[in-house]
Amino acid sequence: MITERRVVLTTSQRDRMTLLEKFEAIVKITSLNQVEDVWSLNKTPVMFCSDKESKRLLRENHEKYDIIEIPYFEYGSFATAFESWAHAQKFECGEFITGKKYPVDKGECVFCKILNEREASGSTFLYNANTQSEMNMVIYESPGFLVLPERGSLKPGFVMIIPKDHQYFSIAQMPDELYDEYQEVCDDIQVILEGAFEKKKVIFFEHGSGKAGYTSHPKSIVHAHTHIVVDFELDKKYLDMVRMKPIKDIKEASETHYFAYKVGSRGERLITMDPEVYVQRQFPRQVMALKLNLKPGMFNWRHYDFDEHIGSTLFKVHEFLNGSSPEITERIEERTRSFVEAYPLRKSHDEVDSDE
Repeated sequence: MITERRVVLTTSQRDRMTLLEKFEAIVKITSLNQVEDVWSLNKTPVMFCSDKESKRLLRENHEKYDIIEIPYFEYGSFATAFESWAHAQKFECGEFITGKKYPVDKGECVFCKILNEREASGSTFLYNANTQSEMNMVIYESPGFLVLPERGSLKPGFVMIIPKDHQYFSIAQMPDELYDEYQEVCDDIQVILEGAFEKKKVIFFEHGSGKAGYTSHPKSIVHAHTHIVVDFELDKKYLDMVRMKPIKDIKEASETHYFAYKVGSRGERLITMDPEVYVQRQFPRQVMALKLNLKPGMFNWRHYDFDEHIGSTLFKVHEFLNGSSPEITERIEERTRSFVEAYPLRKSHDEVDSDE
């Protein structure tokens, strides 16, 4: 969740401190002088102190800090119980670090499976016409990239760019010639989404993975992908929350995990890549869910598909591309032809059309 409440935690359970320190967004402190520094990393501080000391801290600092004592949780269920309690207190504790690392094999990659299915179909046109899920349709294809609807689209006008080559775990790792093509794709997708969604702003964001190619979550996707969505921006308070800063050359982040964001395909790119700064899982999706007043947890693409939004996106994009707008260049026309021609052949098209 997005932290709404800045607190200082205390505990008198010494054996729990080692467990607390395993949470990504919890930091042990020994003095209240460290509180502001921990908060600035988007994390929550915790102090070990006796019940008597805890009451004294609360009495002497109640006007300056929101100090709460962690209740007793059974050792065996501590991680789950503490996470639930933290969320009830309106702050994010982060993932419990088990130390496990999951390599992301090409054979297990959801994007590579789509690429393989498209290849086996014989053509992108045939693939688009016959793929079982609209979520896997190829809207746009260049020599090195595909553009697909966003998995778990929280709103219409949500798509993603993926490179065809699994070896790139972030756009920062792409060679210059591929990055130049990537920029073309970004420019074209902005034209398409602006045309389909009444010239609303288009933002781009990416969670880049380091070169090691592993993840702490068994279901994370370590295959570069850029998210693009219309009519949404991260407010300054959220950019400040994770210490976003301008970066001129994204290749400076090629060795590390990062979160990057920009408004417009040619807008200033902001990035956070300090390993000490905590960035919530699916950070911009969580912010978007808050702004859309969705129920807790609905930001998570693993659990919510939002098929109706995917259908709406495809319908509106097809309507724009099938029109006669002068903004549709020859390059856009060529790279979207397989989608434009195949989409009307799908059985679901009439259903989507009738709902619009």
